Amino acid sequence: MLRKLLLALLAAGVFSSVAWAQATQPSEPAAATAAGEQAPTLPKGHPPLEGMGGKMGGALPEGHPPIGEGGPGGGMPEGHPPIGPEEPMPATPYVANLAIQAVQGTAGGPAPAGEDVTVEFFDGRQIIKTLQAKLDDHGVVTLEKVDLDYPVRPMVTVRHAGVDYQADGEVLDPDNTQGRVDVKVYETTDTEPAWTLVMRHVLVQTSPHGLHVLEVMAVENPGDRAWLGKPTEDGQKETVVFQIPTGLEGVQLLGGFHDCCTQLTAGRLSSRMPLLPGTVQYRISYMLPVKDQKAVLKLSSQVATERFMLVAPDDGSTITAQKLQAAGAIKMGAKSSRMFKAEQIPAAEEIVISIEGLPESTQPMPGQPPAGDQAADMGPMPAGAAEAGPVATTAVQGQSKLIAAIGGGVAVLAGLAMLLVKSPRKAA
Repeated sequence: MLRKLLLALLAAGVFSSVAWAQATQPSEPAAATAAGEQAPTLPKGHPPLEGMGGKMGGALPEGHPPIGEGGPGGGMPEGHPPIGPEEPMPATPYVANLAIQAVQGTAGGPAPAGEDVTVEFFDGRQIIKTLQAKLDDHGVVTLEKVDLDYPVRPMVTVRHAGVDYQADGEVLDPDNTQGRVDVKVYETTDTEPAWTLVMRHVLVQTSPHGLHVLEVMAVENPGDRAWLGKPTEDGQKETVVFQIPTGLEGVQLLGGFHDCCTQLTAGRLSSRMPLLPGTVQYRISYMLPVKDQKAVLKLSSQVATERFMLVAPDDGSTITAQKLQAAGAIKMGAKSSRMFKAEQIPAAEEIVISIEGLPESTQPMPGQPPAGDQAADMGPMPAGAAEAGPVATTAVQGQSKLIAAIGGGVAVLAGLAMLLVKSPRKAA
């Protein structure tokens, strides 16, 4: 039951974060109001302005001081609230202390001692300060009297046995100047653990660029060692491998992947990062061109998939997927989405999802090559194409929106799905 609850919370967090990711994407042209969005409104009693239902031709109301002459230096009239960007938050200098401890997570493993430590202090998604340190013989180090000016969140990286382990702490600010971060580290292994894909959720939405797909995968490593991966032909090592469609555009690696260590070649997406114990979450977004009003997704994994779910808008399109079963619908605002699911999918078994009756792609992705072989073989992902860590997320090429209909409703859906679907017991 505890395992189900943890997975439910994981799924809810995943889909709630999509709303934030959507907010970071550039918006579509201003014609959105004509598509049904409510136009901005003026405060009660404010005279109408041109373009907002008024008939004044954009003129100022009678008696209103001319803008550019009303205040000192040609500014707004005295007492008028400022118009324009908000002033940046003023600096409030303070001094903080941060205690760091590395904790051994491998049974019988040596106590961490003498490892290199990197601490990055984030203001939002921007690093404002980086400090280096070393653990003492007890696996502890304290950064004392760190000069800071703004509220920051510390991200701590401990390098142990050749692998980087990260953990973030609570926000430091003038009211909370004493921080502590525990970082769990593991010994490594070349032996592949009995890892599984416990969850793969696929959410699709139409757009002028094609079919926008968001995939969220949760991988579980049941062992207590970090798996370094299988050797590749180019002398590297890779761990998790997912099959995704070819001919993609606007690929965005949103979580779990790192730009240094991700390979996408002809529909094969692989991570070359060690697979840590526990549950690791991966997220990817991409655009699949629509041809002849049809899009086809072919998905599989090198290991068994415990739960698979597809969420698609109820827009009149026809969905065919022999291995999936209809699982009802969910209402999100004024729109309804259909759900399909499958359980216990064997390793390497392909799920083919065909969606017909879609609107044709009418706009190419900005800055993207046309779909085809050149778009299907990207090689190593370019720098900046993946999430740099649990706090720092870098935007990547492609101006497409993330799925507009995803929000709290899907978070609830994902949580309920994880609780309602039966989970097989594992041997202790």
